[in-house]
Amino acid sequence: MAALLLLCALVLAGTLLVSGVLKLRDLTGTADGLARLDVLPERLVRPAALALPIAEVLLGVLLLATRGSALVFVALSATVLVAAFTVVVVRLVRREDEVPCACFGSASEEPVSALTVARNAGLLVSALLVAVTAPVSGGVLPVLTGSGPAEVLLGVLGATAVASVALLVGRLHAQGRRIVDLEARLETAEARPASREPVLIPDARVIDATGAEWTLAALSAERAQLVIGVAPGCGACHDLAEIVPQWRHGLGGEVDVILVANTPREQALRVYGAHDAHLYADPTGTVFSALGIAGTPAALLLGTNGKVAAGPALGAEAIVELVTAVIQAIGVNVMTGQAHQAQGPRLIGGEDTGDQYLPAAGFVVPDVRVRHEDGSESQMSHALARLTPDHGDVAVVSWRNGCGYCGEIVEQMRFFSGTGDVVLLVNEPVSTVRDQGIEGPVLQVLDADASGVLGLLGTPSGFPVRDLAMQPGGGVGGGSVLRMLRERAVAHGSLTAEQAASPVFGGAPLPSPGHAHGGHDHAGHDHAGHDHAHATPEHVGRH
Repeated sequence: MAALLLLCALVLAGTLLVSGVLKLRDLTGTADGLARLDVLPERLVRPAALALPIAEVLLGVLLLATRGSALVFVALSATVLVAAFTVVVVRLVRREDEVPCACFGSASEEPVSALTVARNAGLLVSALLVAVTAPVSGGVLPVLTGSGPAEVLLGVLGATAVASVALLVGRLHAQGRRIVDLEARLETAEARPASREPVLIPDARVIDATGAEWTLAALSAERAQLVIGVAPGCGACHDLAEIVPQWRHGLGGEVDVILVANTPREQALRVYGAHDAHLYADPTGTVFSALGIAGTPAALLLGTNGKVAAGPALGAEAIVELVTAVIQAIGVNVMTGQAHQAQGPRLIGGEDTGDQYLPAAGFVVPDVRVRHEDGSESQMSHALARLTPDHGDVAVVSWRNGCGYCGEIVEQMRFFSGTGDVVLLVNEPVSTVRDQGIEGPVLQVLDADASGVLGLLGTPSGFPVRDLAMQPGGGVGGGSVLRMLRERAVAHGSLTAEQAASPVFGGAPLPSPGHAHGGHDHAGHDHAGHDHAHATPEHVGRH
């Protein structure tokens, strides 16, 4: 009996303590997890996100420290808490909602399943056994002090074994889901022809917020549609949904952005109700399957010509790239296939879009954590202040090593970076930027998207910053970034007006209209600027 009490109490207390501590370490993630469970009114989510882990930690401590009738009360309280968890999980499993259990805060992203129900049932039994055996055994501390070494060792080893098996099974289950998802993605990729012949929009139907059915072709008959596939329990989907209004604004009236959730309409509205005007449900998964979407988030571009213009883009980063490619497309309408202009001379980096895609005036850059080249970390405000000791402004540009648009202006960026008047924000290690020959200031943004921090739609993009506040003069796309840096270089004396106006710095079109990389090839990322047979910024002396 004593060994049984020890085993159950250690398993239950350990689970509650670990769960509570992990939730307290990430209260924002805990609140997001509770919101996705859809069991509390929105106004109660954040208070519950704090109260729940505190209760778990308190119960875990009391299970180990109390005895007798007090332990019975604590064990019954833990029983009520675990039973409530179990009811929620069972309901989600029955509805087949793929929602992360958030059992250990943001550290547990695997969807609820029968395994989650079984784990909670085991904890429920443990709590009841502690309540039943407590009057006889007294409590954990009396058992530890009154039992022999063999009994204590048996209890500790048993609790450790139970916890280890539960953790291992959970990880294997989550890994199995990832493998299945990866295999599905590979099958989808292999099924698509390498030549990327245009694919007709499938004859599949979605349901809008009012319950009306639409075919995908009908939705895109008058305006191209960027379709983003989402799921209720997909954290990355929720993050992308938050910036969809900004994308819709950036894409103007030429392309609309819609969310298609692989869930019944009622649940889609509960989870993504803020986007009800642009939200559609695919309860049977027919649309996802027809479009080749094997996981979420994913996106495709549907043209007005009845064909899939681009995609599928799988994952948040690929979707951001797709949106950026659409916005920065030069010389061709990728949605209809109709050229806006004939091929001809082209500016390095493409046309200047001005302030069309910039955040509203007064935008303030979030003071996120950044990592310096020496490995030290600081807030963004401290890092920029250190790089601009005169307390003036500095051009801040989001950059990515694998971005084709960044690759097109990399030679120009080497020059401008060398003047010290531009700070690059990246997500990859700083060393990847050094590999491109860029020597100036670079900051690695931690726990956030480098372009998203600036409120922008991709790379390269940026604007001057003073005390984290956006200053006039920035833009989205290589052409806009080069224009900003040219203007600043002339003002600071790094370039003459004549040099800034040359094709070398994107101030005039390239002299050879016969280049094979006209605007319509932009999405291919194969036309890096340093491949052009013309003078390069290295030939320009710095003043």
